Amino acid sequence: MSAANAQPPTDLRALYDAVLTPRLAALEQDRLALRRAIGRSLLLIGIPAVIALYGSDLLGTLLPETLRPLVTPIAFVLVIAGVLVAGFNYALPGFTAYLNYRARFKRDIVAEIFTIVSPGATYAPNSYIQPATFERSGLFEKRGGITGDDLVRGRIGETPFEACEMNRHYSTGGKNSHTVNVFHGLFFRFDFNKTVRGHTVVQPQRTKNLSLGSRDGLDRVALENVAFESAFEVYATNPVEARYILTPVLMERILAIHQATGRQVCLAFIDNLAFVAIEYGRSLFEPSIRDTTSFEALAEMAEHFRLGELVVRELDLNTRIWTKDVDARLLEEAPAENKLGALDSGNLTAASLMKQVTGGLYVDADAGPAPERPARSRARVETLTDSTIVRYRLAWWAMLCMAISLAFAAIAAIAVGTLIDPDRPSRSSTRPAC
Repeated sequence: MSAANAQPPTDLRALYDAVLTPRLAALEQDRLALRRAIGRSLLLIGIPAVIALYGSDLLGTLLPETLRPLVTPIAFVLVIAGVLVAGFNYALPGFTAYLNYRARFKRDIVAEIFTIVSPGATYAPNSYIQPATFERSGLFEKRGGITGDDLVRGRIGETPFEACEMNRHYSTGGKNSHTVNVFHGLFFRFDFNKTVRGHTVVQPQRTKNLSLGSRDGLDRVALENVAFESAFEVYATNPVEARYILTPVLMERILAIHQATGRQVCLAFIDNLAFVAIEYGRSLFEPSIRDTTSFEALAEMAEHFRLGELVVRELDLNTRIWTKDVDARLLEEAPAENKLGALDSGNLTAASLMKQVTGGLYVDADAGPAPERPARSRARVETLTDSTIVRYRLAWWAMLCMAISLAFAAIAAIAVGTLIDPDRPSRSSTRPAC
């Protein structure tokens, strides 16, 4: 059974009922504001885009023949106008609402779950394992940038460990460019309980949506466990050391981790450390935008946090043998920081976001108390948690000027099209009726 499908602990249910449910309700305003911003942006851009692509066919039977050539140029102009309006009116406030929603969700919800599951460790939502450490494992291809978050550090029993969500992908470029996923999932580093001088890699026999690293300089190692050999391949600089590490008991326990998670699992042993990577192909600790986050989703997050304990138990890392002492230096290394960390106050406003993005060049002229709706105006005031947005509607004369500008832009587009293809109007008028 998958670890994510295990029965959630009763203390998590009690936490959800007493603490998390009221906090999720308090976050609803930010979530709904974010959904509205996304919906309005899609309408402003999507409707003109559909008209631009299919307008001639859809409106051809409704408009006079002389007006049909205007449909596509006007629609393209409206798409541009929609992008601008959506960007200024909805994208910036929507992105601000998302950052606040995410920051509060991590602080008020995820951190509370973590405290129940891993009371002996620390949680940093915008930190992650250093990219150099990730690459040192040698598990995955070294192309593409690395991002991460949700760093957990501490000890499980006597074993120092750290874990986080890591994401690496790259674009192939060229005419048929597409994105290649290298790895997106949970990445662990443990102080191993045996001395390791070489490099041993354990990888799935069959991979999907994973880009494994080069195995140059490593030898394929054959092992006697048939079930293990059917699920994993082993490569090592020293086959003798690989067999010393991968005892029959340890191979059975690696199979148990694979079966418990139901995911692709990769391991590496190097520098007296054990690395474990579990592929998920998605973000694991982010809030839901579509719906209020359910108890089942929070229980799954709790199980993700418990995977570190599962690995330590299955690999028996707390048993120290052959004079291998505990080395806690990995807990002293400085982690990498996510760029969202600087915007993680939870009380961000659109003005402060613009100020940070522009390096302080943006000046908030309306700083101060929350503004009230001006008298005899059609302005709309939206109050979010710790922030207020005032939207001013365009006056009639501004709308008229915009309509005139769009009309001239459409005429100019038709003129340019006629210069490029002078025979197009005659072909359109002589097109045989169906």
